[in-house]
Amino acid sequence: MTSVFVDSNIFIYTAGTAHEHKEPCIQFLTQIAKGSVHAVTSCEVLQEIIYRYWRIKEQTLGMRIVEHITALIPAILPVTRTDILRTKELLVQYPAITPRDALHAAVMLHHSIPTICSYDKHFDRINSITRITPQA
Repeated sequence: MTSVFVDSNIFIYTAGTAHEHKEPCIQFLTQIAKGSVHAVTSCEVLQEIIYRYWRIKEQTLGMRIVEHITALIPAILPVTRTDILRTKELLVQYPAITPRDALHAAVMLHHSIPTICSYDKHFDRINSITRITPQA
């Protein structure tokens, strides 16, 4: 089974208030829980979530989300020196993507993960990565 890298926005929409993406994200995470989708994420995704909820003064919610993620997705990939160097290369090759997205892409490429589940369209610019979105 091919792995799918799950971006932070999937978890944030799931935990957030009413939004058009909320229900599809819940359904996607349910597929992961049932074993229909083999998902991975990275420590940087968890850091994004912790930071976002700290920034809006919702640290308790942020920590609960991280606890749920680590229970749901046991494969939390590290960010290595190799990934940082690859991030630099990706930013030169694709100047329109953000550093954070380049880092996610570098981790994915390092681990031969070709697919990301994300609403972030920057990933569409990277030739070797396919972006999917949860479908209702």
